[in-house]
Amino acid sequence: MKDELYQNQEASAFRFDQSVVEVFDDMIRRSVPGYGLTLEMIGVVAQKAFGPNSGVAYDLGCSLGASMYPVLEQTKAQVVGVDLSAEMLAQAEVKLSPSFAGRYTLTQGDLAEYQFPHSTRLAVSNFTLQFLPLEHRLSLLKRVYEALEPGGILLLSEKFVAAGSTENELLVELHHTFKSAQGYSEMEIARKRDSIENVLVPETIATHLDRLQSLGFTNPVCWHQCFNFASFLAVKD
Repeated sequence: MKDELYQNQEASAFRFDQSVVEVFDDMIRRSVPGYGLTLEMIGVVAQKAFGPNSGVAYDLGCSLGASMYPVLEQTKAQVVGVDLSAEMLAQAEVKLSPSFAGRYTLTQGDLAEYQFPHSTRLAVSNFTLQFLPLEHRLSLLKRVYEALEPGGILLLSEKFVAAGSTENELLVELHHTFKSAQGYSEMEIARKRDSIENVLVPETIATHLDRLQSLGFTNPVCWHQCFNFASFLAVKD
């Protein structure tokens, strides 16, 4: 369904409820520049992580399972999708089951407390950490690091805030221009911005890279940036 949530309603705190589930595919593709490329490259990274072997991969904040698809399609891995929203998981089951029955598990859980039951070659967090309270982010990534096998990969995508106010204002303006080009009205953009304020809390690229390095990842890199959205790759030695 087309995302028209903010055409006819005032902004309230953003929630991953059924109304969002119904339009989520359209919402994220029209809201996140470079999103399609990010999904495509998950498959490439998954091939690097697993090669011809099987194993377990995690999609943290899996929503409707979009990040699970390329891993399931391009590797022999079993994929565990974790999300707090029961509504998201129910729809993910509908979308995944026809093609990948028996190769995935969907788990409802709070990532602030989630404990990994298996070691892994690949953990994906695609625009998820930004919704987790700041005080829980380091702890989650520490558990990811501990669950990764040597040579395992973390792929982390996030909206970010630029370090300088001028640069940040430019990136925000370009993002809004992108959303306008996708058919969102100025009213919809403003209402969505108000709705998501203090729910999605972005950090700087340097903060992400420094945190990953502090956990033991060697030379984490920002491999992709489109306006104020970026994706990071970190390998455990």
